[in-house]
Amino acid sequence: MNFGITYVTATFFAPMFFFALAYSHMGWVLRKRAVQLGIEPNAAAPSGDQKTKLTKSQVNVTKTMVMITSAFAICWTPNQVYYLMYNLGYDLNFTSVGYLITMFMSFINSCINPCIYAFKLEAFRHGIRAYLQCLPSCRKQNQAESASDSGTATSHM
Repeated sequence: MNFGITYVTATFFAPMFFFALAYSHMGWVLRKRAVQLGIEPNAAAPSGDQKTKLTKSQVNVTKTMVMITSAFAICWTPNQVYYLMYNLGYDLNFTSVGYLITMFMSFINSCINPCIYAFKLEAFRHGIRAYLQCLPSCRKQNQAESASDSGTATSHM
């Protein structure tokens, strides 16, 4: 029982606490920096202003990371609470629909992250587009290389 409680605390609740502290500190630093630069937080930036663009970029990355962490917390909390309750002595059924839903939610978290990145980060969207555009030509190139390699391999025998 003690191991389970320690495990849930060390692998879930403590990291979530430190994430909250880190994001609070990042928000405080971003606000402080915006004030130092004379920028209103969330204000529209005049085009060409590098300092403002940098601050907007920092805010966007911070918001993205907060979304990633929030998705993690939402998806994993039910499963971790279920496991904690089991370790506290509650008689729980690990084949019940409720438990299976908590497992499904924790698995869904892996699918949500790329969607958040695609939604929030322009560079990620450009990279995905470039990769997807490359797929047909890359596949043809790989097939051509494989055919020439197999032809070369048989000629050496």
